[in-house]
Amino acid sequence: MPTTVQWIRESLILEVIYFGDVSASDIESVMDHCLSLVEKSPCSFVIDTTRIESLPKDLFKLRSMIRFINHPNTDWLVFVGQHNAMIRFAIQVLVRKRVKLLSSRAEAIAFLEQVQQSSPSI
Repeated sequence: MPTTVQWIRESLILEVIYFGDVSASDIESVMDHCLSLVEKSPCSFVIDTTRIESLPKDLFKLRSMIRFINHPNTDWLVFVGQHNAMIRFAIQVLVRKRVKLLSSRAEAIAFLEQVQQSSPSI
């Protein structure tokens, strides 16, 4: 699977890295995992898209992704590397929450840690 999912800060900030040719089932699997986490408590996410080569054409129809994005415990979504026009468009269309687009992983982590310090209820 062309993904890596790991905690940056246990139970608070999760990093999802996509790379290569990403299929609908890859995204569904990651979103199901992320949904199981936000069901338990609020969480913010760093989503690294810098190494994606291709995305599924039915990206906008992935139900688990829509449920994850709209879940009340999904806090910040910080996207890294929006060089792909499809990803930028998807973010603009689908995400109605707190979202940030940054150019590096370090910026994303620093941003979320700063937000967390100023708002301990993440």
